[in-house]
Amino acid sequence: PNDLLNFFESLDSLLESVYNIVTDDNIMEKAALSRKYKNPDLTNYSLYCANYDQLMSWDYFPRSLSTKEFRDPYKALALFKSIRVKEDWKEILDYIMNGALSKKSLTETGIYLETFTISEQLRKVIEGCHLIYVRTTFKRENI
Repeated sequence: PNDLLNFFESLDSLLESVYNIVTDDNIMEKAALSRKYKNPDLTNYSLYCANYDQLMSWDYFPRSLSTKEFRDPYKALALFKSIRVKEDWKEILDYIMNGALSKKSLTETGIYLETFTISEQLRKVIEGCHLIYVRTTFKRENI
């Protein structure tokens, strides 16, 4: 249970940051690719992969983002923010966490969530944040 609680605490902190970044227009231009890279070179691993030791670059490739969101990950964050207010996301995460720790399913407790849609939205925001982190933290080449 501790790992699950830690994961949800980290996810909650990430969502808090997303709302602050998008709200404050705290956008770092270097996270978005220039317009001349309409079709980014996916063999340029520095676009989406930092210098990690254990996994291969393919393991870090974002699979949920559109081409536009891959080029400008702030689009994924802005879309995420426009779907629900922060308090709604916090409530959804609480439901999911409590459901994961409970013997009963969420539907047995009378809570019905659009799990596929929620999962897709969370994947997009996590992948968008990952791209922003990689592109603003590590030196990029050939961009």
